Amino acid sequence: MRIALCNEVLQPMPFAEQCVYAAKLGYDGLELAPYTVSDEPHKLRPDERAALRRAAADAGIAIMGLHFLLVAPKGLSITTPDDRVTLEPVFCLGLCACGPAAIIDGKLIGRLTGDKLTQIIEGLK
Repeated sequence: MRIALCNEVLQPMPFAEQCVYAAKLGYDGLELAPYTVSDEPHKLRPDERAALRRAAADAGIAIMGLHFLLVAPKGLSITTPDDRVTLEPVFCLGLCACGPAAIIDGKLIGRLTGDKLTQIIEGLK
């Protein structure tokens, strides 16, 4: 089993320092929250993405996953345009081992799949 640390807990440390620190703590990798490296992570250039991978590799750890994907850019959403269903970013749910995870109507839901999410949303209508 490999263990990852959520990188946002190491802010405001630069990403390369986060990698070194996580390795010193004994983690195998970091889960990367893209908003921690850019306000517009979807616009990172290939060389910027390569630098993130290189920083992790140089520290001897891996980027083991992505999370908080809807935090940036502002307004990013996968929901209906009429706001019947809204999606809001939240801080760590403590469910990394059960991800993807969400809070829906106050209930923690782990191991969320597209089909499961569709079923839940249909039940809310």
